[in-house]
Amino acid sequence: MSAEDFIPIVMFLCVIAGFAIYAFYKARWRSEQQTTLRQAIDKDQALTEELVQALTGQGKPAPFRDLRRGLVLLAIAIAMFGFSLFAPDDEANSVFRGLALFPLLVGFAYIVMHKLSLSQE
Repeated sequence: MSAEDFIPIVMFLCVIAGFAIYAFYKARWRSEQQTTLRQAIDKDQALTEELVQALTGQGKPAPFRDLRRGLVLLAIAIAMFGFSLFAPDDEANSVFRGLALFPLLVGFAYIVMHKLSLSQE
């Protein structure tokens, strides 16, 4: 096997490692939440609904969360498109422009959801 054969394997393993790290820290965070709730129950503290929602992260979402996500995704799409303008290979240009469509459209969807949620309030 040559060094070029290892590049896709390493990229695939990096993606898997990223998901594994995310899952590990999410499980650890939930375990710490449960420990905090158990300690509060053991000390006979009153658990209000607001406290439980704050600890579990199930409270009311931030009003501009969708707008922020949409703007970040639009910035990523613009950066990918800008990179495609400076890439020397024509095939790479079309690949990056095509890939830039995904964050662009998802970003627009988040912005539309933000506008719709404002109109319902």
